[in-house]
Amino acid sequence: QYTQWRPDRFAGMAGYNPFAIQESLREIELGWKCGFRGVYLHAASFGLRLDDRRLYPLFACAEELRLPLLLPLGYSESGSGARLQLSDLAGVLADFPVLRLLAAPTGVLQQQDLDACTWCENLAA
Repeated sequence: QYTQWRPDRFAGMAGYNPFAIQESLREIELGWKCGFRGVYLHAASFGLRLDDRRLYPLFACAEELRLPLLLPLGYSESGSGARLQLSDLAGVLADFPVLRLLAAPTGVLQQQDLDACTWCENLAA
């Protein structure tokens, strides 16, 4: 019963490694040509803030290809782990005004996370 590809229900997404920028950009473009519909970015797993310049090639590529970025949002249940700082996006969005962002709730959301989603018209949660 699960033998058909359902593009209306599933979407392929590329990943981005800020320490292998050129390779990542090639993979994003290849994914886009194959019908991928976005890019997943977990900047905290690389120890980076969202306004780190190593992410700017990704932002430029995603904006050019009109691919949204999926960003994890929230803490783990134990309260540990890095949390996406949406406040870091203000400068990024000034530099990339048509960049589309998707916040993916992961773990415990705080009110500041939800409030941040309202000020950013490029961000959907």
